[in-house]
This record gives sequence, structure tokens and C-alpha cells, in this order.
Amino acid sequence: MCSTYLYIGAGIDTHPILHFPLTQVFICIDSQPFSEYGRGSVFDDELYRYDFVEQLIDAYAQIGFAITSRKIYHKNIKPELFIFWNKETNQHIKYYTSTDILYDLNPELIADIQQTTALIVSRYFPHKVLLDYIQKSIDFYGYDNTVWDYITSGSELSSTMKMFENPHIANQYIRKWFLVCYETGQILEKAGYMEFFE
Repeated sequence: MCSTYLYIGAGIDTHPILHFPLTQVFICIDSQPFSEYGRGSVFDDELYRYDFVEQLIDAYAQIGFAITSRKIYHKNIKPELFIFWNKETNQHIKYYTSTDILYDLNPELIADIQQTTALIVSRYFPHKVLLDYIQKSIDFYGYDNTVWDYITSGSELSSTMKMFENPHIANQYIRKWFLVCYETGQILEKAGYMEFFE
């Protein structure tokens, strides 16, 4: 079975790519360049990251990934799919840009999410709608550069992490829990989500 790791809110962060050299496919999603704040609002020229795609291609080139294809899904809003390949490791990255899982799911992205074997969380908590598409138990890799705490207010009340505060729900979706050091990539297994709060 192909190992496929999902990273939502990936930005131009290459740390997880380097930390998991045996992972065959990474599915990365970000609302940039449209906006750093999701796509729930109208287009705002001040929020558009005009240099994002160039920075993304450059960041992946620096770690050995070359762009092999680019697909535009909608002409007006421009959610796009970039596919990168590392010929040395034979790893692939499918990167969905200007994409918000609340508004921009398409059949290919849904299929990619359904094939996910692990979820990477670093600084950003994905919306709970993600759980509608997780069809089997997966592993969870949470980075130590993230604030792990009980969620009591704000938009994060609708996040997967809020749902995972309930152990019954968490155990339906997550097979194993791992805390990852952002700087070194060291991985420590945890007994459950609540151990991230320690």
C-alpha cells in the first residue's frame, strides 16, 4: 500500500517532506496564493500572495523536487494542482494551491484524501469537514511548533483538533499518535491526543 501523507496549511514548509523520506506521496493543500486566511471571503488584492507559487517551486527545487505538471481547476479563482517529483527518492508531491477544503473539493482531491495514510499538523488545524472523507484509521503526526491546548473559542471550534478532544471520536479516525520535533524531525509516539497538551 502506498504511503500518502496529507498536510493542510502546508505553505512553503519543506520540513515534513525531509522528515519522512520513506513516504511515497505527499498531498499538500493551502489557500495561498488566494489568501493566507482561507477562501471563505471575496478576492482581496491585498491578501493575494503574488509570489507564492514562485517561492513554492523554489523551495521544493532546493530539496530535489522538480515540477512535472500544473493543472488549473477554475479560471476565475484559480485553484491549481502542482505535481512535483524527486528523481533521487522517487517521491511525489501533489500540491493544491488556492484551495480550501470547505469550498474547493473536487473528485481528484477527494480521492487523494481518501487514500491518506497519515495526517500532518503543523501550526494549522484543518476544518472538521476533513473527517467526512477519511475512510480508514490513519496515523497522526503533530509538530511541536504548534500550540496544543483545549479549544474554547474562535474558528478552531470547527477544527479536527476540537473533535479529537473527544477520545471516542479521535479513536475512530486515528490509529497512532506521534509528536514530531520541527527542528530535528525526531518522532515520539504518544498514547493519545491529550498527551500533546503536556
